[in-house]
Amino acid sequence: MESQEVRVDREVRGWGVLHSRFVKVKCPDCEHEQIIFDHPSTVVKCIICGRTIAEPTGGKGNIKAEVLEVVDQIE
Repeated sequence: MESQEVRVDREVRGWGVLHSRFVKVKCPDCEHEQIIFDHPSTVVKCIICGRTIAEPTGGKGNIKAEVLEVVDQIE
């Protein structure tokens, strides 16, 4: 459980809001759909054809595929 002091510190600094999400994308080459993180720390490739579909930028990634939807819950 998080201490009250840490929780207050996060709220003051704006850390309480998450801006990163999982997104469903479609590969432009093979049209395979897969779910990726929109802030990748490494290059993300299509698991079928190997094309690069997202690259890290130090923040929100450079997504090179069509974003179909933001995924609220992974089943």
